[in-house]
Amino acid sequence: MLGRAHIGEKKCMRPVSILFLVSFILTACNPVSLWYRQGAEVGKLNSDLTNCRVRAAQAVPVNQQIRRTPTYVSPVQTNCYGTGYSMQCYSTGGNVTGGNIYSFDANSGLRTDVISQCMGQQGYQLVEFPQCDSSGAAQATNYSRLPAISPNSCVAKVSGDSWVVVNPGG
Repeated sequence: MLGRAHIGEKKCMRPVSILFLVSFILTACNPVSLWYRQGAEVGKLNSDLTNCRVRAAQAVPVNQQIRRTPTYVSPVQTNCYGTGYSMQCYSTGGNVTGGNIYSFDANSGLRTDVISQCMGQQGYQLVEFPQCDSSGAAQATNYSRLPAISPNSCVAKVSGDSWVVVNPGG
């Protein structure tokens, strides 16, 4: 596996499906970042990346933090209407929003830095590739070593979360 790209998917009602489709198309055009070292064996790359992830997990433990989003209470407004000798008052507002609880790993960024440092020490660099159009994707083939890259290089998804570098026309 050379890289991963996760496309967020939301279940929407039918009228919103067009917005989802547009969002999906724009997400599909996003660049993909992959670890790269020209001529490296793909199996070795995957092994090195796994070893670096394990090293980072051992060196930087999870630091789970729990937080709450800020709360807001809308102002209360009271309107009174008099009719003859009677008066009726209606109050609106006082609605509380926010205050949602969420958790995050405060060490995830540091763990990512350790992975990057480990991979860099082994000669890899994180390279951002555009996704291939359909003609470039048609040229995608699995290979045992990472190919040379050119200004026209792009990546195509071949299975699951696996990507391959393609040099269209080359």
